[in-house]
Amino acid sequence: MSTRMTIAGDKTGAKPADAGQAGAPPAANRPMTGKEWLMLSALAVLWGCSFLFNALAVRDMPVLSVVFIRVALAAVVLIAVLRLAREHLPRDPAIWRALFVMGFANSALPFSLIVWGQTHVAAGWPRSSMRRRRCLPSCLPMSSRRMKNSIAAASWG
Repeated sequence: MSTRMTIAGDKTGAKPADAGQAGAPPAANRPMTGKEWLMLSALAVLWGCSFLFNALAVRDMPVLSVVFIRVALAAVVLIAVLRLAREHLPRDPAIWRALFVMGFANSALPFSLIVWGQTHVAAGWPRSSMRRRRCLPSCLPMSSRRMKNSIAAASWG
């Protein structure tokens, strides 16, 4: 009987795509490729520039207008990605309600507070505080060697 974990929602027991061939190390134990470094760098530039653009925009525009433009542009880009992937928007009103709540809680409200905060502090502070907020909770569980070994055994045992 296999003890490997399955992909979320996958009932077949297939390994994740990055598991590689038998005996190959999992993706977390290999060095990043040049393409992965490039993608990570592009993400860092995009993420960091958004705080600079917010700081510049709040000089001439109200906070909620800046947030609306940011969220609207993101929606347009995501719809374009859906179209390119030949996916469709959901039609179920319950899904739209859940998406609205999630979008408000994960995007509109935090962006509003961040942009409002940028009217009172320099642009670099929100960027570094967001980085710490996202990194710290994800790093704490991995600080224990025992936790690392148990996760590795459960994932690739």
